[in-house]
Amino acid sequence: MQTKSKQVEDIYPLTPVQHGMLFHTLMEPGSGVYMEQMQCTLGRELDVALFQQALQALVQRHAVLRTSLAWEKVKSPVQVVHRSLAVPFQVLDWSDDPAEQRDARMAAFLEEDLRRGFDLAKAPLLRFALIRMDDSSWEFIWTSHHILYDGWSLAQMMQDLLTIYAALKESRHPMLQAVRPYRDFVAWLKQQDTTSAEHWWREALAGLEAPTPLSLDGRYPGQHGCGERTARLDKAATGALSAWARERGITMNTIVQGAWAIMLSRYSRQSDVVFGVTVSGRPPELTGVEHMVGLFINTLPLRVQIADAPCAAWLQTLQAQNMEMRQFEFVPLTQIQGWSSIPNGVAMFDSMVVFENFPIDASLRQGASILPVDAIRGAEHTSYALTLVATQAETLDVKLVFDRRRFTDVTIAQISQQLGCLLRFMAQAPDATLSALSWTTAEERQQTLVSWNDNALPDVEPQPAHRLFEQWVASSPQQAAIIFDGTSISYDDLNVRAERMAGHLRAAGVGPDVLVGICAERTPDMVVAILAVFKAGGGYLPL
Repeated sequence: MQTKSKQVEDIYPLTPVQHGMLFHTLMEPGSGVYMEQMQCTLGRELDVALFQQALQALVQRHAVLRTSLAWEKVKSPVQVVHRSLAVPFQVLDWSDDPAEQRDARMAAFLEEDLRRGFDLAKAPLLRFALIRMDDSSWEFIWTSHHILYDGWSLAQMMQDLLTIYAALKESRHPMLQAVRPYRDFVAWLKQQDTTSAEHWWREALAGLEAPTPLSLDGRYPGQHGCGERTARLDKAATGALSAWARERGITMNTIVQGAWAIMLSRYSRQSDVVFGVTVSGRPPELTGVEHMVGLFINTLPLRVQIADAPCAAWLQTLQAQNMEMRQFEFVPLTQIQGWSSIPNGVAMFDSMVVFENFPIDASLRQGASILPVDAIRGAEHTSYALTLVATQAETLDVKLVFDRRRFTDVTIAQISQQLGCLLRFMAQAPDATLSALSWTTAEERQQTLVSWNDNALPDVEPQPAHRLFEQWVASSPQQAAIIFDGTSISYDDLNVRAERMAGHLRAAGVGPDVLVGICAERTPDMVVAILAVFKAGGGYLPL
């Protein structure tokens, strides 16, 4: 016990969101769920030894980076903060490899890195890799489990990292402000009264008995992992959308939520839809919360009514609903579901919208004079079938992260294209009614409404079925017409047998306006009999 106390700095409970992540991680081992991977390119000026030293100092500064979880042999899961530990730091040199080989190695490295995952009971739940790609650049990969911190926290830590690195480079002490510990937020959560929240959520979800079906998804058990595809609005469209959003007092987050609500409504043919949204979860009354590091975000159900109202006015209503919901955003999703009519064990939603507004790019580029940073990329995997991750800079990008067990690349490409079209149309016609908002291009509408409906038939004289059959006999006499019980009958052979029987039928008086009853099993003889009746000029009556 004495040894343990020297190694352990603190122990405190998990937040409800962390409980949920722990559950999904344990239920889907090896799936990569809630794995996070940040990758960026560093300039050649990088001092590897100092960079590793800065990373270790960063880990020592933030307790969440020294945290593991304990859930066995304890009453309730807890997080354990270790006093100190060394984080895995891998340095590789691929600079002598051909460019195309480096790209392939990087793709394989990233995939394997995510697949390795983490044992949540063993700290640290993160690792770093530094790979020299050529004489002028390095690739830095930071891999971790999402249960430790959120995107805003990552931006804070990256800014700290560059500050520490710059100080080490200049042989001085880094100027960093004190950070309030994450356990203070955990304690704040415990103090919240849920009485008012329960009333609000029960009213907001009244009558909702099932999640909104995605309709376009399926089941592909042979697939695994997640895929990504991005819908992008160009600078002009993003600028137009941002301009009228500012005029109407609407956030880009609300616009993306509204676009997805419209698409869900059209896919499901329902005017009452629900999907997940993430909120920052940082209570303003907690002093210093904007600089704290940890997992603050929460996932909440957003229920949206689709009405044929002007788009901008409808979005303003949706934003007001969001603002009202934020008063009760601290409540965990599991508790909210308990206040709804959706049965336990059934997910409240299969899709989720995330709007990332944390300044990770700005944080990294602030230190460009000391260490040039570029090409910032990220990979993530949630437990939901489809997650839309929106970011805005010069362009509005919506990345679709999807479960390959539920969606194909073709389906996601369709969703991505429709989402991009819908957002562009919203930018062009903000006062159009929702039903007038198109999610297809002019070319697609022309193809769907005109080209595919061009069903005019060529001006030819109609022919009876047996004459069309005889044309096939003439063009492909030896081709198999019937394969039955291991035996193949050619068109020519079938025609000969039908002609022979037709002769007997004519002799028996069969001709125009004469019905012939046919009582036969579904065998080649039945086909011969039908053709024979037609050839004789009669009509057949199945018995």
